[in-house]
Amino acid sequence: MTTVPVKDKIGYTVSLVSDFAKKNSLTTIQAFNYLERFNAIGFVNQHYNITHTIPFTEILDDLSLYCKNHGVGLVILYHGSTVEIKEIDLSLSKPNKDFGKGFYLSDNFVQAYELASLRKICIALGCEIGGIMEVNSVEGER
Repeated sequence: MTTVPVKDKIGYTVSLVSDFAKKNSLTTIQAFNYLERFNAIGFVNQHYNITHTIPFTEILDDLSLYCKNHGVGLVILYHGSTVEIKEIDLSLSKPNKDFGKGFYLSDNFVQAYELASLRKICIALGCEIGGIMEVNSVEGER
């Protein structure tokens, strides 16, 4: 078996992480941390002679499955709001919500959309209430 130049493995891994990030709407750092946490980077490195022969679309799907089987899958969460939220600020949260003060998310897009629509109607009628925010949750990323 021939030794693969380190620069080839690095280039391949960087491309893989970048494409994984794009596919899953993550930053490159989030994608790397997720793949590293569940040893997918090590797996790719250890089996480079095979993985680099598999089409990128397949290996990206395989990496998602590998991580899910070794920890947790990626989860997309939604927040129903009528304004764009760039940063979560719990000081803006009202204390008397169903489960107390917090920033509520749902994995159900329709539920978040309906809540945002209800809030929009309430604002038009003059009710006191404060888009849809999509949050990619990567276990361990805060």
